Amino acid sequence: MVESLKLFGAGAILTILLDFIWLGLLMPAFYRRELASLARLGSDGKMDPIWWAAGVVYVLIPVGIVA
Repeated sequence: MVESLKLFGAGAILTILLDFIWLGLLMPAFYRRELASLARLGSDGKMDPIWWAAGVVYVLIPVGIVA
């Protein structure tokens, strides 16, 4: 059980870190250019995520990896 919690914590941190790097640093211009019609954009033109949905995804991805 403790090992599963450690794996979950590591997976959650890694998922959030990789998502930040991918969406925040490497690909924001691509997503704005190619997916603007599908994405929620704020008044400043940046992506405006649905945070509760992102939180659910950030929990479910590590759960899936551990399971």
